[in-house]
Amino acid sequence: MHWNNIKKTLEEHKPVVFVEPFDGICEIALDSIVLPSDISEPKEEKVKAVLDYYKKNGTFDVPVYVTCYGDKYMLLNHYLSYYVAKLLNLKTVPAEMCAREEYEQRNLLRKQGTLVWIKKEK
Repeated sequence: MHWNNIKKTLEEHKPVVFVEPFDGICEIALDSIVLPSDISEPKEEKVKAVLDYYKKNGTFDVPVYVTCYGDKYMLLNHYLSYYVAKLLNLKTVPAEMCAREEYEQRNLLRKQGTLVWIKKEK
C-alpha cells in the first residue's frame, strides 16, 4: 500500500474527541461553542443592556446554556451573553450544561406560564 493511502486511511479513522459534560456553571472557551442555524442578529438595545451589565459587574447576569455536541458545545440559550463576549474579545464565557430534552421541557413550561429553575445540589 502506498504511504499516501495509509496516511489517508489513518486520518479517516482518527478517534473522535468528545467534550466532557459538567455540573453547575463552568467557564468554557468561546471557540468550543457551535451556534444553531436559526440564530438571528440581536437587537441593539438588548446588546447595550448586556454590555452595560458586564462592564458594571465584570460578569454576565446569566450563563449561556450549552449541550454536548461531539467535540464542541451547542448553544441552546442566552445568545446575548455569547454575542457580547465575542464583542469584548473574551476567550471564555460562563456556561451551564443542559440536556437538549431538559431545555426544551423547561422552555415549554415557561411558555405555559410556569417558570422552572432547577438548582443542582453540590
